[in-house]
Amino acid sequence: MIAFKRILLALLGICCIGGSALFAEFYKPAKASNITDPATWIASPLATLAAALGIAFVLLSVFANVVQVSQAFAQKPATKKDFDNFAKDLETKVLAALNSRDPDLKRAESAAVANILASADPLDQPAKSDLKRLDFDASVDELFKAAEADEAQAARRYRDAGALSYGRNVAKALKAYERASRLDPADVWTWIFLARLRVSSGDTAAALTAARSALAHAKAARDRSVSLSEIGDVLRQQGDVGGALKSFSDSLDIARKLAEADQSDARAQRDLSISFDNVGNVLLQKGDLAGALKSFSDSLDIRRKLADADKNDAQAQVDLGISCDKIADALEESGDLAGACSHYRESLERFSNVAKVAPDWADVSRWAKEAEAHVRRTCAAA
Repeated sequence: MIAFKRILLALLGICCIGGSALFAEFYKPAKASNITDPATWIASPLATLAAALGIAFVLLSVFANVVQVSQAFAQKPATKKDFDNFAKDLETKVLAALNSRDPDLKRAESAAVANILASADPLDQPAKSDLKRLDFDASVDELFKAAEADEAQAARRYRDAGALSYGRNVAKALKAYERASRLDPADVWTWIFLARLRVSSGDTAAALTAARSALAHAKAARDRSVSLSEIGDVLRQQGDVGGALKSFSDSLDIARKLAEADQSDARAQRDLSISFDNVGNVLLQKGDLAGALKSFSDSLDIRRKLADADKNDAQAQVDLGISCDKIADALEESGDLAGACSHYRESLERFSNVAKVAPDWADVSRWAKEAEAHVRRTCAAA
């Protein structure tokens, strides 16, 4: 647009100068020999004005070009920090568009986005271009093509494709992680995500196989704890309450040690709260209300500390709302309607506050409505 304005000024100048010559020729007095004679310009004020305007327009155009050139020379070259900041901003933009809520999935997506954007491999460039345009489906398709063309990097590309499609296309995510698991069976989180996807698709038998494969390859303590938790989830869905409790309890033991080793590690503390909830869910299913309430209360204590430590952490606020809801369910079942009412109210408050700042978080909006119904029913009877 700026270049167009400079060109327009120059053209206006040329037109005005040309027009001035025509006016001068037309109004040239008889005594003037030609249009260069001063008498011509004195006799034609219009020609003089046109010439002046033309010269002014041309000078303005020249001045604008000089300024642009001087600015170009004065501009500092981009530094590595500038490029790093640009890459970071782009990565942040892409992750915000993915808008995932699960912390484990967010980490996988972050790794996938970083891999693609940082890659100089020609095979990754189509996927990178699509990712920059936030066309995730097209980017995943290009990752599949690149994986098929280069076996050496195929497992990584399939994992990246699985992470990007996880919350958008279950069938495609399943396909990606299944291929990645065959190419690189030692990757624990490939099996964990595969187990979760198989559960969501209703194949608990295959999910249990994947969860057990994750545990078989897990070396890090957290990976073992999460793998055991995945096994417990599947066993519980299959009706094996005893097996589920054993897996959840083993997972809890590891999570407790990790949380005690570093009480400032928010992820470890959250993992421990999830383990308490898992054990509490099974105990409640077995009819052990006292045991369930103890587990839920232990989880609530941790989550209240995390939520109070960072009131802007939406996930921590949601986690606290979930804990309040679980305790309220157990209290209501035990007959303590007043206690249940109190916890349902807090659950509603937490969910409603998050729903206001994150209206696109569909689960939270639904939980808020459910909590409101619980409050109306329970508190009226308390």
